[in-house]
Amino acid sequence: MSRKGSPIISIRHKPIYLNPEGGKRLKRLILAPTAALLASVMIMTACTETKKRSRTEPAEVHFQSLFPETANDDPYVKVLLNAVAHFNELNSDIKVVVDYMPAGTTMVTEQDIFKLLRSDKAPDIIGFPVSQVQVAGQENLLFDLRRVSDKKALDIPERVLDLASIDGKLLALPYAAYPSIVMYNKETFDAANLTYPQGEWTWEQFQDIAEKINKDGGSLLPYDIEALDLLAGSAGQGLLSPDGETAVGYLDSPEAIKALRWMNETYRKGSDDASKSRKTEWTS
Repeated sequence: MSRKGSPIISIRHKPIYLNPEGGKRLKRLILAPTAALLASVMIMTACTETKKRSRTEPAEVHFQSLFPETANDDPYVKVLLNAVAHFNELNSDIKVVVDYMPAGTTMVTEQDIFKLLRSDKAPDIIGFPVSQVQVAGQENLLFDLRRVSDKKALDIPERVLDLASIDGKLLALPYAAYPSIVMYNKETFDAANLTYPQGEWTWEQFQDIAEKINKDGGSLLPYDIEALDLLAGSAGQGLLSPDGETAVGYLDSPEAIKALRWMNETYRKGSDDASKSRKTEWTS
């Protein structure tokens, strides 16, 4: 089977890809958490290569962990390893092998993942952000899953699949969901004699609390597109149209503009406060 690109299994922020050019390994689309969905795909994608193998020799699929092997105690890694072990137990003709990042790896960037996909030993499956699917697709690093899957057999909402579809090609499948939650340190709030975060908090209340807690100054709000999306969403307007086809009328909506202005003001005020704090330290 001569195919360029790599199949994937993906999600909103962290998809997973399958690379059909990953060395001489058997190219099958699998990921333990979604194995039930993709069983027919796995059978179809390797029909040619299986003829070259012994009937008793299991097909080997390499799953690239984005953690070093020393991180096996990480809860996220444990979930994946448990899923892989369960899949291998149920499928004697397929063996999923977990590959790890080099020892000492503390963070994997998008550039690191692209480097792996472009290498001669590209993994069969690897985690990948949906935001970069189009870039990887343009480089022909990914495989069109619609070539080997029955759309009707997928019980994944079409709007979710659209996130990873480029020019009619399905380049990813979701494997997890990451809800947004608020986490706070109770001791910090207790020390400042402040009430704990409430669901009805306004932006202004958040800013006021942040200033009281962060006495040294500096913004406590991430200045990125995710933060802007959350703020605009809290005002009732997303940054993209519901079908994900356009940002016109959404990214430039009054709600999004208000959110961006608030972010800028908060960020600049925090930076000014931090600068004043440092000047006080230098002159004292």
